[in-house]
Amino acid sequence: MLLFLTPLFELVPYNAMGAIVLSSVLGLLEHRHAAFLLRANFRDFMVWAAAFAGTVTMGVQSGLLVAVVLALGLVIAQTAFPNVTLLGRLPGTGARGPCAARTLPLPPSRPPTPPCRPRPGVFRSVAQYPRALLTPHIAVVRVDAPIFFGNVQWVRARIDAFQAECDAAPALGPLRCLVLDMAPVSFLDAAGRGQ
Repeated sequence: MLLFLTPLFELVPYNAMGAIVLSSVLGLLEHRHAAFLLRANFRDFMVWAAAFAGTVTMGVQSGLLVAVVLALGLVIAQTAFPNVTLLGRLPGTGARGPCAARTLPLPPSRPPTPPCRPRPGVFRSVAQYPRALLTPHIAVVRVDAPIFFGNVQWVRARIDAFQAECDAAPALGPLRCLVLDMAPVSFLDAAGRGQ
């Protein structure tokens, strides 16, 4: 259809054709999605912005290539430098249950109840939860990514830094026990096991 209507567009001034093209391109720009990415994850927004700027300035293929290279670089950086954080127990967790407060003896006709077991403590990052309590002489450290040859030195350096930080804090005293929370670690290769 456009093939037959092209002669009609020949008489339209260039600025009018530019306005038509601009109005159609504005519909392609997903500004709501960009605002969502900016709120949700700044790194994803940067990939989106690089793809947009590359496509506008260099063309579609070059813009997509810039976005793919940037996204791969971010993935490599996230796996090479994973989050390693010091954990503390949230106040009010880890106490005994309601049966610990009972002091009356049980009647002889009732069978004895099982002993109370302590409720598990809830541990969170002390960077995100400043009120989290650190236990003297014990450090709990969580690794938030798989451990492999590419990041094992970084993880070891972060753990050593936490050990030095705990040893230097007078309230915590010298570190006697290091607990590693490896729940988020889905893979551990030979280099990670060797450290």
